[in-house]
Amino acid sequence: MSELQLQDAQRAHQMGQLPEAARLYQEVLRANPGHLEALYSLGMVCFQSNQLEQAENLFRQVVQAAPYFAEGLCMRGVTLVKMNRVEEALNCFKQAIAIKPDFVEALSNHATTLVQLGRYTEGLQELDRVVALNPQHSLSWNNRGNALFALKRYTEAVESYDRALSIFPDFPDAKLNRLFALGDLKRATPEFPDILYAQGTEFLSRQNFVEAIRCFEEVLAITPNNPDVIEKRLETIQAGVRQLFDECAPDFEATMLNNLNYRGHMQVRETAELTWMGPRFGLAIADLGCGTGLVGAQFMDWATGGRLDGVDFAQRMLDEARVRGIFDNLILSDLEPFLRDTGEPYDLIITADAMIYFSDLSGIFAGIAKCLKPGGQFIFSLEAKHGEGWEETPKRRFRHSEVYLRQETERAGLKFIYLSPSTLRFEAGMPVAGFTVVVQK
Repeated sequence: MSELQLQDAQRAHQMGQLPEAARLYQEVLRANPGHLEALYSLGMVCFQSNQLEQAENLFRQVVQAAPYFAEGLCMRGVTLVKMNRVEEALNCFKQAIAIKPDFVEALSNHATTLVQLGRYTEGLQELDRVVALNPQHSLSWNNRGNALFALKRYTEAVESYDRALSIFPDFPDAKLNRLFALGDLKRATPEFPDILYAQGTEFLSRQNFVEAIRCFEEVLAITPNNPDVIEKRLETIQAGVRQLFDECAPDFEATMLNNLNYRGHMQVRETAELTWMGPRFGLAIADLGCGTGLVGAQFMDWATGGRLDGVDFAQRMLDEARVRGIFDNLILSDLEPFLRDTGEPYDLIITADAMIYFSDLSGIFAGIAKCLKPGGQFIFSLEAKHGEGWEETPKRRFRHSEVYLRQETERAGLKFIYLSPSTLRFEAGMPVAGFTVVVQK
């Protein structure tokens, strides 16, 4: 019976059904506590589930029962490395290598651990042995490159990363590590900005937005007016904002209202009361950057008998807005594509604090002109700038001047009919100056 259960457990394990596999391995072990294969396999499930203490305990039982089981020693070592018990891990790898001198995985892990400890020359010697035994071991070529990089042997490091990528072309760590080595090799050459740009693009693909922005800003410090880099940096900022909003969606509203004393949603409604001369029921209304629905909730009465659509680029924000139950439609989209592609005209388009994540607003205004019905209004709040144009804030948001807003309104063929200075919210106890604005088609 236990062997049939073992086969079922192995099948579940292979299919990635880790909780079910763990349950079945445990049943095997209840019937036969010393079943070595079930012990080892349950240890693997725990390791894959990041239950490191349980995994280490199981692998320890395995090697106590079978002291010459090199694979068990190696996996216990790998687990100990993740638990930062590095000296014990090195000892496990050494024991595994003593049993199987050509055991590539144990050799590779021992060498990599030496590199991580800063023992670069020792680690490099062992990695040379690994790639001699198995020239197709891409992970060891990558880690060999890391050792060479740490020893400032950049040309050889790039060659080692190239070998890793020739085996595994989509190896993400090797791609990025190669760019770092190439960057140090070419730092004083005209190629350096392109290498930095490639580093930033790689970080962006990994959703490491902080490092991506750092790379793009370093490029811009060398070539300040590079339009491709400026655009990519802005793309990265917006992607970071999307991720932030997805992460903070459950607490977003409470934070805005209680911690920042946010009032933008009420200011938009108050402004609408002053400027909207049409009927106040049955309206088609779009809430851009709707978030959890704070602004949209202010206009439920005006949308009764019409429709209220919410648009946001963060799915979890839309999930929170759906719970509110006020929207007829919730649309996952960036604002410019929505305005460009929607076929439905609106009486009112409203937004509060969404425009602070855009620098150039020309695309927004052009889309607004397309989507408003004749006589329709776009009512919005945003951070205020004195003088002309727009500027980036230290928090990587954007402020816009009245002069700029009037220029973009006119360029889009709209009428600028109202602007009121306002305090959008408080940050670090200080008021954030803003404008509440109305333009009309």
